[in-house]
Amino acid sequence: MKSKKKIVIGIMLVLIILLSSSIGYYLLVSKKEDKKESSVSVHPALYQACDDDSCIYILGTMHMADAKLNGLSDQIWKAYNDSDAIAFELDVTTVPADAGMDLIMLKEGDDLSNYLSKEEFEKLEKFFANRLIPIDVVRTFNLAGVASLIEEYAYMELQLMPNNGVDMQLLTKAHQDNKEIIELETYEFQAGLLYGFKDEYYVEQINSMIDNYSSAKANIKFLYDCYASGNTWLLKQLLSSEESEDEVAQEYNQKMLIERNVNMTEQAEQFLKENKKVTVAVGAAHVIGEKGILELLTEKGYKVSLVK
Repeated sequence: MKSKKKIVIGIMLVLIILLSSSIGYYLLVSKKEDKKESSVSVHPALYQACDDDSCIYILGTMHMADAKLNGLSDQIWKAYNDSDAIAFELDVTTVPADAGMDLIMLKEGDDLSNYLSKEEFEKLEKFFANRLIPIDVVRTFNLAGVASLIEEYAYMELQLMPNNGVDMQLLTKAHQDNKEIIELETYEFQAGLLYGFKDEYYVEQINSMIDNYSSAKANIKFLYDCYASGNTWLLKQLLSSEESEDEVAQEYNQKMLIERNVNMTEQAEQFLKENKKVTVAVGAAHVIGEKGILELLTEKGYKVSLVK
């Protein structure tokens, strides 16, 4: 059985990789970036999947990153230049700034304290007071919105910014070059998925993040450095898909990863069948590990290899 710690680590990587919420985005882009150099060697892993007469590139991405990823490798830009189109989960540059706010706000007259115990609410109030945010602002958000906000603060404090994200850099360049951009999903689908779980999931997430905030940040930093350095072996271990008896974790893994991986793999396979030159750039949690895109394409008989 997969340990609770491993489940939490896997979920955190998905959350780093998934689109940030609207409130988190504004908090992140308003924070001054730390431009200090990192000691981590930066070379995210790039793959090719081929049939007899065509190949596509597959790049696992981070939607939020620090300054060390602001400027991608020559290898990644070669893949970009060799491709007629770039396929993303979503073109975030076309999403309205206020999109999804209705999914994270409570209805007028409702209050966050109605969904948490007195102890949980007081703990939450102290957490945000330490970050100079009045609880009267926070209490207008629903559980999903508050859970996202706490996570976004961890990313912000680690200087993980959306403008440094691999997706954003490729998207910006693609728009400048008028290169074809393919969306594998829609914003409505992603937002509905991220904010569509039962209340108990978000309560557990809120309590876990607050109670273990320092270790959660350390895990995020460790996972991010593994990605940036191209340490796919270790990421695979962290994302091992051993079955869990936790029904919430099972539902999360099924909806957030497995079902989406199958859909993305089918679209990648279609590019190969059409001999379409494409770089598929999606969250790294969808690419590597068991039941990821690379494994699914290999099972279908395609030749998958690391680009060196």
